[in-house]
Amino acid sequence: MRAVAQDRRAAALMSINVGWIDFLTFGLGAGCAGIAGALLLPLFPVYPTVGLNLVIVAFVVVILGGLGSLWGALFLSRPHISSAACKFAHSSL
Repeated sequence: MRAVAQDRRAAALMSINVGWIDFLTFGLGAGCAGIAGALLLPLFPVYPTVGLNLVIVAFVVVILGGLGSLWGALFLSRPHISSAACKFAHSSL
């Protein structure tokens, strides 16, 4: 995935199936979003803009953590993940 993201043509020249990598990347992203939605839906009521506040928080975490830095985004998302986990644990009791 990283090779295709950095240079599609060079990845194709190294016999990496670029179309399949695109398909796999999209599938993994959609699967993660679906799992996150399924886990958060019991905590919040359902209405048309149900996830807007979570999208804004995620956007701020990615921007402040650094667009290319996985570790920065993970570091900034830690408080939000732990608070969501606590809400989920308390709602299931």
